[in-house]
Amino acid sequence: MFRMTNTNPTSIRSKRFTEPDGCEYVSSELLQFFSLRFAGDFSHGQTMCVYGFMAVRDDVDQLRNYIFNLTRDHAQEITPDFPDLQLIPPARGISVTYNVMVEYSLKVKSNGSDASEKDDELIDGCFEVKQTPCSDIQLRNAWLFSSLGPIDVRFAILRYAVEATIDIEVKRATAGYNLSTVTASTCGYVDEIMLYDCSAPCPMAALNYGSSSLMAVASAAVAVELGCDLKLRIGIATGEELSFHDLFFTAQKHNTTEELH
Repeated sequence: MFRMTNTNPTSIRSKRFTEPDGCEYVSSELLQFFSLRFAGDFSHGQTMCVYGFMAVRDDVDQLRNYIFNLTRDHAQEITPDFPDLQLIPPARGISVTYNVMVEYSLKVKSNGSDASEKDDELIDGCFEVKQTPCSDIQLRNAWLFSSLGPIDVRFAILRYAVEATIDIEVKRATAGYNLSTVTASTCGYVDEIMLYDCSAPCPMAALNYGSSSLMAVASAAVAVELGCDLKLRIGIATGEELSFHDLFFTAQKHNTTEELH
């Protein structure tokens, strides 16, 4: 039922419900991922360069909706101090009205070799997320074991959620001011969702801005409980100092909200 032999990414994008189309849009069960972390031991304090993918298949089209996807040439380096792999926002909200399948294949680049055949396999397989009739927000962890150490996946199921799609465009910036991070959070859990990190392997925006506008976050879909506030925290670096600016939006049906600074 999950069409596992079809490795195409989902072609359905976010913002499907922004404008009313004559039929009532009701809140639904959505899945929100927070972190993907290597929880094993690093031998002698060594680093690891990880690449591969993790994707979710739901009942919308049963095709891959990526939450991590890096090629070997753009592998992410993780260390004992920074063991988290940088997730990417899904192409659209992940429906969990029925069970969903999480599919993954991660590898570690071998030292001193350009051949992928010599890379170590970190994890490869899939697991199913099953809906259970309990609280409105269910926080969960999945431990994926391998010979190199476990991977901890943290996520939540929101029972009465809407798909909030975030776009952040930097029109202009004063010299010396750089975008550092953008995170999102909402009620029901303390975890922050990383939308932009300048230290990520392939950040969506550059560190320095000219007079032309630049899209820093494009169509990042997050799950928010209907009627709850969505908080965006924007980190601005000025030299060695880092300041944070918070913006608040209320999740509603068929609604678009803009805030300018």
